[in-house]
Amino acid sequence: MQDKIPNRTSVLEQLERILQSVDFANSPKLSNFISYIVKVEADGNGDRIKAFSIGVDALGRSETFDPQADNIVRVTAGRARQALGRYYDGPGQHDAIKISLPKGTYRPRFEFNTPFGVDRALAINDNVPSRVSVRATPAVMVLAFLTVCVLTISVFLAWGPNPNSNSDRGDGFRADMPIVEIATFEETGEAELDALLDGLRHRIAEDLSRFRVARIRLEPHTLSPSNRASRSEAADFSLKGVVISTSPTMLQISIIDRADDTLLWSKTTELPDDWKTYSSVMDDGIRSVVLQLVGARGAIPLALERDLAQFATIRSDTEGAPGSGFRCVLLFHAYDASKGEAQRQEAHACLSALIDQDNRDSEVWAAWAMLNFLDWTKAEDYALLDRALSAARKAVSLDPNYANAHEYLGSILMAQGRRGLARESYETALDLNPYKPDLHVLVGWEQALAGDWQSGVEKIERGIAMSPIPAAWMRIPLALDAFRQKDFERSLMQAELMIEAGDDRGIVLALAAAIALGDDERSGALKAQMQARSDTYKSDPMREIRGVFNAPELLSAYERTLAPWLLEPA
Repeated sequence: MQDKIPNRTSVLEQLERILQSVDFANSPKLSNFISYIVKVEADGNGDRIKAFSIGVDALGRSETFDPQADNIVRVTAGRARQALGRYYDGPGQHDAIKISLPKGTYRPRFEFNTPFGVDRALAINDNVPSRVSVRATPAVMVLAFLTVCVLTISVFLAWGPNPNSNSDRGDGFRADMPIVEIATFEETGEAELDALLDGLRHRIAEDLSRFRVARIRLEPHTLSPSNRASRSEAADFSLKGVVISTSPTMLQISIIDRADDTLLWSKTTELPDDWKTYSSVMDDGIRSVVLQLVGARGAIPLALERDLAQFATIRSDTEGAPGSGFRCVLLFHAYDASKGEAQRQEAHACLSALIDQDNRDSEVWAAWAMLNFLDWTKAEDYALLDRALSAARKAVSLDPNYANAHEYLGSILMAQGRRGLARESYETALDLNPYKPDLHVLVGWEQALAGDWQSGVEKIERGIAMSPIPAAWMRIPLALDAFRQKDFERSLMQAELMIEAGDDRGIVLALAAAIALGDDERSGALKAQMQARSDTYKSDPMREIRGVFNAPELLSAYERTLAPWLLEPA
């Protein structure tokens, strides 16, 4: 006989439990989506659940919404499906009611998750008397106890506190997670290979941040005073890379336990000339690294197994030839880290050749989008911004699960002043990769631009706290906020941290703060640095800041402060 399904009251109670979990509590979009489809289905109107109705009634799209042209429903459904999986692998694994979203449909499924643990009869029929006893046999009780023990030990050995618990800060970040520092790879003396290896280092950091196993930080090439301060918290593990042969190129990656300098794991891989194979080899390496890091602390939780499976799916060859542009993407990462002109030219030449061939790799289009966007911040050629927007949208269409594509699209939309759409892109990226500090900063960035400085700065500071060595650009709104409040000492400090980390955009912010403080000695040195950057530095000194944080009233205050200096002879 076919089993009965849970009643409406039990389903709605289960929905409330799910909405309190980390993934849904931190994403209004996911919460609205799952609430809508569950309530409509529970009311017996499941045949009304269509992409159009979800887009309009749950996700805020207008009546002109076209699900064929706008993939928000499909992307959100995928995120909800993954979030439900994580919930039932973690805090919901013993819940009586299971809500799932089968692939190929937007209609949820309601079923019983386990035959014991709660009064199942109460969930079947609202009219069952309130006093119902369920007798558990000794064998069932022992099995249930052992299951709970094993799962609990596995989670605590591997993670410490439950990563899905609401006892954390609410964004999935836990300060007790171990720190993994990805060391600079030893240079080979071959410029292109060294650039590729540095790009690879950043790619490894990006991929590792997808998994709830550690806080990831990159060892800087040079240690400024600010970086030394940021590294005061010792790393638990080091990941090191050494090229032990260049013909063929053999890369050895090792994991060191910093507590006693024990070698935990080491693997030597030949880096193939075929870049698609290269991508596959490195993806296998990422999975190995993740498993070794978790294995160093205990058993592997079910949630991590799911994350690893999703990582394999995301990297699979589904659209054209993912991985075929891997070399170009690594070159872009190297440029993005260094902002060096030689690296920019090399990445530009490599990526543009693939774009001309209509490459089908989402990572290639995302890198091309960000490269053009960065060029635009320097030149303000709006053709570059339009090209960046088109490329970012194509990257999203090629792979809706690629977080960087959504992140870059958000930054481009933000520069165009389309803050609502930008925030949607950032939130989608955050759903895909909730443990990437940059995304928390970008959401706060949008809030500050919208005028909610307090909430925005809090979100930015949270993102910075998640990153053992924060990127310099994260401090731009912090310097601006301090200047806005006429706290010029704090503004100067944030700007100087940017400069020490290698971001020259901090120079003009520091100069304005130094002038406002009347610090002639410091402002004199900063003026010389500005002059060394460009011969046209006085024509529009706030141009690069305006390109990423266009707050006209605040930037006008900067320009008024800088005005006496601008009138000085060159």
